[in-house]
Amino acid sequence: MEVMEKPTKVKQYKITINSEADVKGGGGDVFIGWNGRQNLYKRDVECPIDQNFLDVLKATVIETKIEGADGTMRSVRVPRFTYSVEPA
Repeated sequence: MEVMEKPTKVKQYKITINSEADVKGGGGDVFIGWNGRQNLYKRDVECPIDQNFLDVLKATVIETKIEGADGTMRSVRVPRFTYSVEPA
């Protein structure tokens, strides 16, 4: 008989994902998928989120290039969403 380990408790947070009026589709809900699970978060509404989904959101970036003061181009990573988060 196989003994199953007790799942560890995942840290919980409260998040508000901001609307982005200047971005096409920036007012719609935000879909986040992790390990076969999916959650839909409404913008401008405080919602519960666990550490796993927050990590996915943090990793959602736009990679682009900007010109530095010396005229050279350099790669930067900009967060795709703006949000505020605090422990639950």
